[in-house]
Amino acid sequence: MGMIFDSHAHYDDARFDNLRDELLLEISQNGVCGIINCGTDIDTSAFSVSLAKKYAPHTEIHISTQAGIVNYESAKMFYELGA
Repeated sequence: MGMIFDSHAHYDDARFDNLRDELLLEISQNGVCGIINCGTDIDTSAFSVSLAKKYAPHTEIHISTQAGIVNYESAKMFYELGA
């Protein structure tokens, strides 16, 4: 089976609340080697970082140039998240 890289996901969406754990724990067993979970604001970006830390703890986290770091508070939040 070929490997799949999901280049645009929103697993932080509330529609995944009841199945997120099962989905993300099993996804790598089904040919997915990586995911970019796209935050749409500061809160969902922070949640995306927390998902990466939980489900891929040994993976480096990279913040996109599209992350919207427009002030000290947003830069501080991403820094504190380890991103």
